[in-house]
Amino acid sequence: MWNFIETANGIIFYLLYYKELHNNLKGNLEKYSSQYVFRFIRKDDLEALHEFFCSQDEEQLRYFRPHKFDLRTLQRLYYNHSYFMMGAFDKDKLMGYFVLRCFINKQCFIGRIIDREYQGKGISKNMSLILLNSSWAASFRVFSTISKHNVKSLASYRSIAIPRIVRTLDQDYIYGSSLKRVGSI
Repeated sequence: MWNFIETANGIIFYLLYYKELHNNLKGNLEKYSSQYVFRFIRKDDLEALHEFFCSQDEEQLRYFRPHKFDLRTLQRLYYNHSYFMMGAFDKDKLMGYFVLRCFINKQCFIGRIIDREYQGKGISKNMSLILLNSSWAASFRVFSTISKHNVKSLASYRSIAIPRIVRTLDQDYIYGSSLKRVGSI
């Protein structure tokens, strides 16, 4: 049943909002690419994305669970137009992944993960800017779940957006929406 709902959401989203949000993302991916390249995940990147997840230790994946990481799930999501899968690349090496999951009610969820080797270089902040700016420009409300214990992610997030706590979830997670920080974007 859930797969049917997800597929229907993808089709309706494609008809109503895909083009605008895709174009917003494309422009922001180009804008924030410099030393590292930010781009959409392509079909031929899916195996590398799967390997990226397999190479992350449990601590890296502890706070990042937007979907399953098996190749079959990644392929299914790739073909769903309500998921925008993007990567951060150092030349040809995938060093980070970020996702925008959208719904027909003009709400979306963001997620991002950086390989431990590349943390502390501002990559996560640029990923967030791409996701947030693109969503806000299309008048989408942006949501995320963040663990209270994920200090780095919270700090990065707060530097570019004003989190509004919608509710506190189990296991010290916060379900919140992102409000634009005046003058920062």
